[in-house]
Amino acid sequence: MINLILEVIKNDTEIISLINPIVNNLKIYSMGTTYIGDCIVYNYIQLLNDGIKAQDRLEITVHSNNEAKANQIVDRVKQLLITVGDWQKVNGILEISQSGGGSLFDDETKVFKVKAFFVVKSKSKIKL
Repeated sequence: MINLILEVIKNDTEIISLINPIVNNLKIYSMGTTYIGDCIVYNYIQLLNDGIKAQDRLEITVHSNNEAKANQIVDRVKQLLITVGDWQKVNGILEISQSGGGSLFDDETKVFKVKAFFVVKSKSKIKL
């Protein structure tokens, strides 16, 4: 499921213009980075799977030297992913909802980190 979600994020022109990727580096990283600047870091964790439906957690952390820009990127990710009513925004995923978030300032690197946590519900891929 993470590949479907990443495809939506990576193909969004607004996100791309905000993080300003460089050649061979979209500035979208899995599980952490030492990069200091505008970027998106994600972590995807399987929570449960009963053979019929699956539920996972997507953690997004936006790093930026500008707090307003970090919030703008997180807000755009929310617009792209969160399910409104029955409208599935990401094919193959039943529902995405936000389950938390927050922000902090890393005084050592002078970078704002804005977080958003999402619950991702989908049909199970397990063949019984």
